Amino acid sequence: MKNTIITKKLASALMNVGIDEHSTERLGKDLLTLIEIFSANSELTGVLLNPMHGLQARQDLMQKISRTAEVSTVIEKFMNYLIESRHVRLLRDIETAYSRLDDELSGRLRAIIEAPSELSEGLKAEIKTKLAGITGKDVVLNFKSDPSLIGGLVIKLDNTVIDGSIKTQLELLRTKMIARG
Repeated sequence: MKNTIITKKLASALMNVGIDEHSTERLGKDLLTLIEIFSANSELTGVLLNPMHGLQARQDLMQKISRTAEVSTVIEKFMNYLIESRHVRLLRDIETAYSRLDDELSGRLRAIIEAPSELSEGLKAEIKTKLAGITGKDVVLNFKSDPSLIGGLVIKLDNTVIDGSIKTQLELLRTKMIARG
């Protein structure tokens, strides 16, 4: 729970700076750029967290990474703070919280559609339009293939799951049949 509170506070502070500087989108992209760099080189996070390397050495390394990746000075300073406070390991969680704040600010809602196979563009557009009408927000769809669903769809919106899959319907039928004895 503590990490969740910290990540939300850090993401919120970064968002406030982004709002003040009219650079919320850029900051979000810069966070994703650094996450990609750290994912490709897992030792980097370890070095940045390791107190055996002096704070200045770790911050100098982060400065080189930031300059090479051409991230904003705001993100460079933010990363120096994360190094100093030993919260670099929370970068992915901070980005997720930041992305949610950015979606709220922009009136966007992200939805994940799971289906056994790829959906037609027409069906995706129809689902997007209906969800936008229901929520009153701009909906961004992400598709995920899950052959175990057999048929139907599962739509995930934040903490809401709309499950119309055949797999779930069969499981419910099985439960009812077992309960009846």
